[in-house]
Amino acid sequence: MTPRVPRGLIACACTFIILVSAAVADDCGPLKIVASADLKMARGDRAAFVPVTLQGQAKYMLLDTGGFANEITASTAASLGLESHKTPTLRIYDVKGNFVDHATTVPEFAIGDLKGSNVDFVVGPDDLFPDNDKIAGVLGPGTLRFYDVALDFANRKITLLSQDHCEGKVIYWKADAVAVVPMQVTKMSGHVAVPVVLDGQKLNALIDTGATSSVLNLSVAEGDFKLDTKQSSMVPVRTLGDRDKSMVYRHTFKSLAFEGIAVANPVFNIIPDLERGQMERPPPIGTRIKNTSIEEGLPDMLIGMDILRHLHLYVAYKEQKLYVTPASTSVAVASSAPSAAPATSAPAAALSPPAPAH
Repeated sequence: MTPRVPRGLIACACTFIILVSAAVADDCGPLKIVASADLKMARGDRAAFVPVTLQGQAKYMLLDTGGFANEITASTAASLGLESHKTPTLRIYDVKGNFVDHATTVPEFAIGDLKGSNVDFVVGPDDLFPDNDKIAGVLGPGTLRFYDVALDFANRKITLLSQDHCEGKVIYWKADAVAVVPMQVTKMSGHVAVPVVLDGQKLNALIDTGATSSVLNLSVAEGDFKLDTKQSSMVPVRTLGDRDKSMVYRHTFKSLAFEGIAVANPVFNIIPDLERGQMERPPPIGTRIKNTSIEEGLPDMLIGMDILRHLHLYVAYKEQKLYVTPASTSVAVASSAPSAAPATSAPAAALSPPAPAH
């Protein structure tokens, strides 16, 4: 399913509260773990699900940095006895023309040791995750943007950290090479956009863990790379959607680089740059994406889990930098760090990372 967000959408705010007893020091401090959890990988490791607790019940949510508000499925809300209410300012469309205009409040929500109360969620359709009652919805920037987020896909781990730390000193795992990539966090949605180099061309990319495949706009493919849909390297895959019969093509490039760290032979689905300004993400695990009238423009590409799973990421939302290293099966510091204490009662546990790489 590949939904769209229309003009006038207002994102729901997450109401996590963290109490940290230590006074703010003059000097910057070390990294502090707020929560850590084991990811459940699916779809050939191209979809990552975060274990959460809603009203005391263990569930999973799709990790979606390219989403919008946090989202709970209608069946999950009903099973938890949650009442939903219509929100006139909120309407999210999918490619079938269906739309969501309801929200609900979850009294008790937790990710590991991070506990929140009265957390707002959009109520989404059940066909995002058919026939799986353990998947409750989508965890997006509605929560993620208020923390630093470390994503270790090789070891299937997500770590949320306090944003109050020394700038740049964030790589706490062993890494032979580190790319420090400037990023833009869009104000309304919390999407993460970064500069990349694809086969020598400088482009703007959206980092989207909710997409199983990576996407490049057809206009960019034709203009910057002189590709033509009649070329044998442009492999037809499917039509874009039920209503839009435009063809999706697939093309393999030579290299995708993040400030010196490169992924060889990246594969992109190539889609038309639609007149209404929407960039579709590929099924089967499509989630929410912005209306470009709300934000600063349509990115040239969307980088999905087919590429991201080969990387170890640290998303510093406040610092507005993306730290990238190759995926590794060995973690130097995190495995020996103390467990994070409950966020509602004690300071978070701390890591002592090495000096930042330049």
